[in-house]
Amino acid sequence: MKILYHHRTQAKGVEGVHIWGVIKNLKELGHQVYVVSLVNDSNVETQVSSKEKAPSKYRFSSLFREFLHVFANHAPNFIFRLSELFYNLIALSKLIKTLNSQDIDIIYERYAYFNFSGVLASKLYKKPLILEVNIFTGLNDARSLALQPIAKAIEKRVFKSCDAIFVISDYLKSEMIRAYALNEGKIHVQPNAIDPDQLINDVAQDAPCIESINPESVTIGFLGRLLPWYKLHELATVFASIQNRCPQTQLVFIGDGPERVNLENELRKSNVLKNVIFCGSVTHAQALTLLRKCDIGVIPSTNMWGSPMKLFEYMGSGLPVVAPNIGVISSIMADSIHGRLFEYDNFNDFEESLLFLIKNEDLRVTMGKQAKKHVIENHSWKKVSEHVIDVAEDILLKKRQ
Repeated sequence: MKILYHHRTQAKGVEGVHIWGVIKNLKELGHQVYVVSLVNDSNVETQVSSKEKAPSKYRFSSLFREFLHVFANHAPNFIFRLSELFYNLIALSKLIKTLNSQDIDIIYERYAYFNFSGVLASKLYKKPLILEVNIFTGLNDARSLALQPIAKAIEKRVFKSCDAIFVISDYLKSEMIRAYALNEGKIHVQPNAIDPDQLINDVAQDAPCIESINPESVTIGFLGRLLPWYKLHELATVFASIQNRCPQTQLVFIGDGPERVNLENELRKSNVLKNVIFCGSVTHAQALTLLRKCDIGVIPSTNMWGSPMKLFEYMGSGLPVVAPNIGVISSIMADSIHGRLFEYDNFNDFEESLLFLIKNEDLRVTMGKQAKKHVIENHSWKKVSEHVIDVAEDILLKKRQ
């Protein structure tokens, strides 16, 4: 099958893990994948080891991505949203170029606000369109949405016009059906996943702070950007309390973000900063290497509709997980088998669940092994790609009938 894969991201962080995980496995399943994106070489980090050694086209791509990163973070919201609308012109020309040069079977597009280029291309060339939707305008996003009425009008038309939709949670599916009266059979739930090969092979010799992790301590790891909605200040408070009861513990933040300075100040006031390690921004390989040095993975909080990548990477790294008992978590991990689930927003329960694992080493090891086995067998990018192909083949079969 020839698949045109379109996305409008910089393919960094968790977005990049998802995008390249699917593309890699679609190719390994024997399909041809043609990627159309704003930055065509957005997987440059996996292709070359450093900017100094990179070919000029990759260096340009890397610089362009840095510009996009600055623009996305600092441009006024109204200007940023106008640029997203303008992107349709760029995307449509790129899509048309690929559709003219290749006999594409199906278009697979990662949905983005204001983007209608994929639907337009699919109509012009009579090609089926599968959408991957991770968020839509009915939910609270990290960034406010200027021009929301226009976004919703485009979104409604896009969702109605495509042939199938993949979402990352049952919650997201139910909200989309409620908001747009979509056919339930059109929407397929597919959570995030891991690449078992990366868990084995991606070892970074330059992982920051790795020598600071004390193997004699019970190490609690948090992976991800340091952002307010993860409720990391509650994690800091819980850790300070745990230090009084179990001094042989340490907390590792694998990632960086705007909450770091406030967290450091809070932990300093609690007199536990000496037992906390901030690793800063890391590559995916460095993150996986650091997780191997941890004993427990934590998710203090998350939204109701996402599929937190950190959950899969904790489990894939053989860590028991302490996380809130909500659908996007409990549909993946089982309480007392792969870790402990606590009542959402109940941080006393969170502390007790964490203490239970800290005090039970044998149980931690057993749960970690069970978590790793479960996620590798049931939540790999290969299985995600197989699901995509099953849906695509069904669509193409119906088109021929």
